Amino acid sequence: MTSSLTTLMAATDGVGNDVQPIGLMTTKQAASYLGIGKSTLEQSRVSGINCPPYIKLGANVRYRMEDLKAFVAERVRTSTAQAA
Repeated sequence: MTSSLTTLMAATDGVGNDVQPIGLMTTKQAASYLGIGKSTLEQSRVSGINCPPYIKLGANVRYRMEDLKAFVAERVRTSTAQAA
């Protein structure tokens, strides 16, 4: 995993004190982690089909690493005969 996939966004509490950073990824970073195209992830978000959970911060979309890992884990199969 590259450092670009572990973007940390730091915030302040309004008084200038740093708040604990949280790891959030952009759509481009999340798509790269999942091994799919950015537009594929955007389209799945619009359709609501086969889309990992995401966070809306104003106009921005962000993904949490733990949600992406769970999304992948839910799709593990041992046979092509298994239902999706």
